[in-house]
Amino acid sequence: MPNRPRFDSFIRPVVLLAVIAVVALWDRRPVPRVAATPTPVAQEEAASLNRSEEETSQAIAQCAQKSGEEFRRAWNEGAVSTDAWTEIAEYASHYNAQKDACFFMISVVRQLPADGAVMLMRKMLYDVNEGELYGEYVGPPAGGAPGSALPERCRMTAFYCASRREWDRLAATFMESGTGAP
Repeated sequence: MPNRPRFDSFIRPVVLLAVIAVVALWDRRPVPRVAATPTPVAQEEAASLNRSEEETSQAIAQCAQKSGEEFRRAWNEGAVSTDAWTEIAEYASHYNAQKDACFFMISVVRQLPADGAVMLMRKMLYDVNEGELYGEYVGPPAGGAPGSALPERCRMTAFYCASRREWDRLAATFMESGTGAP
C-alpha cells in the first residue's frame, strides 16, 4: 500500500466545509414577520398653524437678524479682492413657516478685476438655526442655457442638478414657501 493516494487528505476539507455550512445555516435567525402594514410617512404639518401672527412676525424678524449676523461674520462688507479676482457676495433670508426654519442663501460672484467678466458663481443654502448646508451650486453664472458648461457642484438636499436654473428651482421650494422675510 505504499503508492495508494490518501483519501483522508481530500475528505478533511470537504467535511470541514460541510460543518461550516451547517453552523452557518443553524445560526440563521428567522426574519420576523410583520402583520400590520407600515404606516405612511406623515406629511409635514404646517408649523404656522400653531403660531399666532405676532409669533410669525417675530420669527421673521429673528431670521432676518440672525442671517445678517451670519453674513457679516463670514463676509464682513460682502467683497474680497486679490490681484487675480474679486468676489462679491450678497445674501437673502427667508423664514419658512411650513418648516419652521430660517433659510439663508449666499450668492457669490467671482469676476476679473480688469474687465468685470464673471468667472464663477457660487450659491449656498443654509438653515441658519441648525447650521446645516441644504445645497450648493458652483459653476458658470449662466442659467443652464444649451451649450453652457456644466457646474462643478450642483446639489440640493439629496438631489443633484445639471444647471444653475435647476438649482434655483430647487432652492425656491425652501425660500418661497410659507411666509417670506423682507
